[in-house]
Amino acid sequence: MEYIELSGGACSDCVQAISNDDYSGMSDAVEGQVRAGVTRVTERGTGVTGLVVGVEKGFSREPCAVCGGLAGDRHEVGYLREEEEEADEPEADEPDEDDLVTSDDRNFYQYGKRVLVVDEEEDRDDAIRAYMDREQFWPDAWSISDHGNAHRIDLSGK
Repeated sequence: MEYIELSGGACSDCVQAISNDDYSGMSDAVEGQVRAGVTRVTERGTGVTGLVVGVEKGFSREPCAVCGGLAGDRHEVGYLREEEEEADEPEADEPDEDDLVTSDDRNFYQYGKRVLVVDEEEDRDDAIRAYMDREQFWPDAWSISDHGNAHRIDLSGK
């Protein structure tokens, strides 16, 4: 978890709402402003799990970081966010040595050896899926054009 402090701090109305989910004693207008501010802050990005109120900071001329209210006493306030996982590596745009590769849609190679021959009357994609099921290994399948460009074969059956 990562703690991100909101600069400026929170007013006492927002502290009351964040800490206790208590909006009593607020006028309708202030309650609406506080609710909107709390919602805005908690929807600030992915992984926000909640607001956290810290120590009193004292008087500030800055508006409340949550509701935008006028100057007054402030408390430290921030939110917890789950740390973002590192993005998966982008999909390869060329085959790995363990992928199935063909240049004629009939002869498929893996690790430099021919491992599958698709008969003329047999559906290429069905033959590849059957081979993978037999081997209990599901690599990507690629077709190499006569210009040397690699194109991933979509075996999703769509």
